[in-house]
Amino acid sequence: ICGGYFKPEFKNTSPYYSFLRELKKTYNSASIVTFNYDLFLDEAMEEIFKYKYLDIKSYYNKDYELYKVHGSINWTYLFGLTGSEDFGSSEKVAKFIIEAKKHYKSLHPHLIVKGIDYSRHHMVPALAIPLPDNKQFIVSEHKERLITNLKQADKVIIIGWSASDEYFVKEIMENLDYSKAKLIIVSPKSGQLIKERLTPKRGSELTGMTTKVWQYEPKIVSKTFSRLVNEYGALEEIFGL
Repeated sequence: ICGGYFKPEFKNTSPYYSFLRELKKTYNSASIVTFNYDLFLDEAMEEIFKYKYLDIKSYYNKDYELYKVHGSINWTYLFGLTGSEDFGSSEKVAKFIIEAKKHYKSLHPHLIVKGIDYSRHHMVPALAIPLPDNKQFIVSEHKERLITNLKQADKVIIIGWSASDEYFVKEIMENLDYSKAKLIIVSPKSGQLIKERLTPKRGSELTGMTTKVWQYEPKIVSKTFSRLVNEYGALEEIFGL
């Protein structure tokens, strides 16, 4: 599917290109988070920023970082061939993957690069099933780096995310500095619900816990992503808030 859309005319219609061009004009650096597996955003960032993603580390070793929290269709776990693996059925494949995932700390995704011989490995897609209680980042280094950036962030813009991934909401609420960060939510219908999910509930006075509060009232922009990038001045407005 991705290959079918990577044509010159796609660059004139994809909202990613307009968004990234305006982002580049406004900010010298940014952290971009996606939960999608496809390569549309990757390709747009390589085009606009003149990047090349050659390995997993190269996604964040840049001014404009890309974090694919749930993995990517071109990320894989590599398991070396020993001659003892028997993958004669889907059940055996599933059992192998389950056993391997129990030792997830030893697993590290690899970026599939053209021109490399992978014939001596079994390749298992490095993807996370997008369930609400899914607590894993595919790449642990990405998680650590992203949490560091959250602590320093002065603006968070949410587009097309419902804030229903509980583990990621938890990371935001624990690490974002609510006293300085501005929250901007771009959503045609669910803006208020997303705001509520990211706003800490006031704790009981009996616990003595200090509750985080937004220093700046979150801004809700009731637009779709396509409308945001195609409506004159809309992108400049949210970037300037």
